Amino acid sequence: MPDRRAVWCTLPVLAIGFVHVISITVSEQGVLSRVSEYVLYCGIAILGVALGYLSIKEGFNVMRPSRTRESEPVMFWIDALVFVAGLPIAGAWLAWKAYGSAS
Repeated sequence: MPDRRAVWCTLPVLAIGFVHVISITVSEQGVLSRVSEYVLYCGIAILGVALGYLSIKEGFNVMRPSRTRESEPVMFWIDALVFVAGLPIAGAWLAWKAYGSAS
């Protein structure tokens, strides 16, 4: 079970995702769908940094608390790297692709 702080960090991104899906359903080329898409991708990037910061600060993976710095150091640092670098890069790439398809 994830740490409650990880759940609270993830809930706004999930809510933005639901808003984006609903806005695409209503109007795919509308202003709300474009804005919610960029906000979702920025939220993914910020979520990665927040989860990585919490994981490194606390010494255990907030999404998988059984992985700690002491018990599984390699997997812990891989997960922290994915949070801190992978999710922001993925969010930026998706935003760039969305910008390219909007032009």
